[in-house]
Amino acid sequence: MRSDARRRAFVTGCAALALCGQGDPNPDASVWIEEVRVGLFGHTGSFGGGRLRFGDEVHRFSIDGLEAVGTGITSVRAQGEVFNLRRLADFAGTYTEHRDGPAEGPVEVHWLRNARGVRMRLRSSRSGATLRISEGGLIVTLED
Repeated sequence: MRSDARRRAFVTGCAALALCGQGDPNPDASVWIEEVRVGLFGHTGSFGGGRLRFGDEVHRFSIDGLEAVGTGITSVRAQGEVFNLRRLADFAGTYTEHRDGPAEGPVEVHWLRNARGVRMRLRSSRSGATLRISEGGLIVTLED
């Protein structure tokens, strides 16, 4: 009887470890994005950008392809984690959206991936403007 309980405990422990390996790994970096968009009379403009914390340094980047659904002046704020980032140069590029992340309640979640395999999970609040990634993807350019 005791050996059955030990076997079950061992199998349960192995299954738990296997499931932990399927979740997100520890993030390699974190990002913050803040952009203000102005839309008047069919014309739009934006300013802002993002910051990437990678290692002990913070790097600024510009973005293109981020859309805020709304009229007038809208502010978009998002933050998130970056995975599979081994070199700073791999962060720049075009990110396309894919849907392998769970919904997180009132928070809008966007999973993005670039051609170098870097993945980004962005979260933004659903209040105010709705964050949308353009069909061409989110283009990230490092500024430093």
